[in-house]
Amino acid sequence: MKKFLIRLLLIALPPCLLIMLSLFCWMNGFVDPHYLKFASPKQSSMILGTSRSSLGLCPEVFKENGFAEMYNYSFTIVESPWGEDYFESITRKLDTTRKNGTFILTVDMFSLSCNLDEYGNEILPHTMLNRINNVSQNPNWEYIFKMKVMPWRYFLYVLHLYEPTFELHEDGWYENKRIWDAEVEKQETQLKLAEYAGFSKSVLSKTRFLYLEKTIELLQKYGMVYLVRLPTSEAMYALEETMSPNFDEKIFAIAEQYKVKYINLAGKQSYRTFDGNHIIPEDAKILTQVLCDSIRQVGK
Repeated sequence: MKKFLIRLLLIALPPCLLIMLSLFCWMNGFVDPHYLKFASPKQSSMILGTSRSSLGLCPEVFKENGFAEMYNYSFTIVESPWGEDYFESITRKLDTTRKNGTFILTVDMFSLSCNLDEYGNEILPHTMLNRINNVSQNPNWEYIFKMKVMPWRYFLYVLHLYEPTFELHEDGWYENKRIWDAEVEKQETQLKLAEYAGFSKSVLSKTRFLYLEKTIELLQKYGMVYLVRLPTSEAMYALEETMSPNFDEKIFAIAEQYKVKYINLAGKQSYRTFDGNHIIPEDAKILTQVLCDSIRQVGK
């Protein structure tokens, strides 16, 4: 029996190792929209926020402008609204051995809002970030198994049997690979506005603001912190202003309290979007350059 088990192990081991090696080789930015963010090292300079910043801010442009090497650790409105889960994940991702970083904290009313239950209590559901404890492991088996990643998608991509609509770059920038179309933008903007209008029953969350402040306090120990409000379509901006007309005042108050700079780029310039909310890749690079220039203007 012992010899049989040994033989079985010897027979099974090579294909198992081959499968594991294949998983490691195929795990890239075409396979999963988040995996590389958890398979990269700890970071000393980060872009933080939801999908607006995940698609809208390019670390390579910061690098071209002489900033510290940035990493885009933004996710989506579902996964990374400001809150406990995101704060804990940022804490685990932060490289605390360096203290000359740059941190871009993007804010908007949706990432700082929540619904209330019938008793007036804030409803703050846990996100995917709550499930991933190790955010800097490569390969990250915890993420692969918990999130049911399908690494063979890349093999299908090589064979031209799978056409990814995105690429997650090594620096964390999420690039939407769709071709921009003005007419499609109009249609999808209406759908996105209707979706976000569903937040009309939401209120600005005291808890989310608390964790935004906790994040500022944490990151100030390791570098310069900037609060940034990113641009959207005019219609999306108008919706936000209607739903929360005093949003900027609240952010300015936080900026003054913690002595950080608030850069409000909303409504400042027209950028092409896929849906009124997410800026297309070409314009994301222009926007990032505008932000770099704005940071120079406000100074440190």
